[in-house]
Amino acid sequence: MEPTFLSYRPDKVLRGVGVFAVVLARQLAECGLDVTIAAERSWERKFREAFPGLGGPGAPNAVYAPSLRIKRPLINSLAVLPGLLGRRWDALLINNVGNGLIPMLRALRAGRGVRTVLLANRAPKRAFLRFLRGTATDVMAVNGGIADAFRGVVAGRVTAEYGIADADLYLPRSQPRDPAAPVNFVMLGKLDAPWKGADMVRRAFGAMRPELRARSRLHLLGFAEPPGRGEEGVIEHPFLPYSQVPGFLREMDVFVGASDEHETFCQAMVQAMLTGIPSVVSGIRVFEEKVDAGGGVVFRSESELTAAMESLAGDPERRARMGAAARRTALERYVWDTRRFAEKWLLPA
Repeated sequence: MEPTFLSYRPDKVLRGVGVFAVVLARQLAECGLDVTIAAERSWERKFREAFPGLGGPGAPNAVYAPSLRIKRPLINSLAVLPGLLGRRWDALLINNVGNGLIPMLRALRAGRGVRTVLLANRAPKRAFLRFLRGTATDVMAVNGGIADAFRGVVAGRVTAEYGIADADLYLPRSQPRDPAAPVNFVMLGKLDAPWKGADMVRRAFGAMRPELRARSRLHLLGFAEPPGRGEEGVIEHPFLPYSQVPGFLREMDVFVGASDEHETFCQAMVQAMLTGIPSVVSGIRVFEEKVDAGGGVVFRSESELTAAMESLAGDPERRARMGAAARRTALERYVWDTRRFAEKWLLPA
């Protein structure tokens, strides 16, 4: 049975793959697997940039749905299906799977006998759970809460495990920082989204005691268009090329995560942890489980956030201890190993 690897995000349509899925597809091909990616035609140029030699030896293949004026999961899945049924693969990667792809999966199972491995990074909708009920689908969720939604529904394995596919890029700074340099707090992510909490972090930073705030900076990365509010000590950044993020983080001192329950994993936090940076984070499950070994502080109100920022701004030794604990935690739990994934989830088939 050929395994089908699915990344489940019901809020998105079949439009392509993110950084993680691109790395995953490349590394699966490097492991010797015949990998095919299903995507909408407009992603062909990006795939060719991401995969030199696309379709050649040691590189993934791609099957595209036509570029349709109306982009919906159901329409795209039916459009790409003929190209999939006529092709052989060891692993088929379909990203951003919504309920509209259920007919496609039914056809693949009937016509090809595929086995499904689901990477779940969003809570499933009821229709999708009904479709999966009793099937031998394996589920690898990015946190325990999402994993719980599949337990007792699917007959396959359900675990909570995930990580950074290029963890070796994120290293602590090689030289100690100048003690006289400002303490750099950083938020990293799509900060245009209100649920990321950037406005609250701005207010908490502004409420710090003047002598501590004067020795601190708050870096907000990234915005599609930085708001340009001109607040003292607050530096807004547009999105950086992905290759520049590791170096940027090595200049930072404390990661701040203020997301609400929309956050399901937070790669940015793990990148900061791997860089040896402590975290100040809101009290949601995906953050709390990452600082439970001493790598950060949890806040539950804006005033607690201010107090935590003040405490870390004035205590470099504590920052160093927590940063070391954060890196140990990330190395133990959140480093992705594609070969290990393939051996555990794909090759037994």
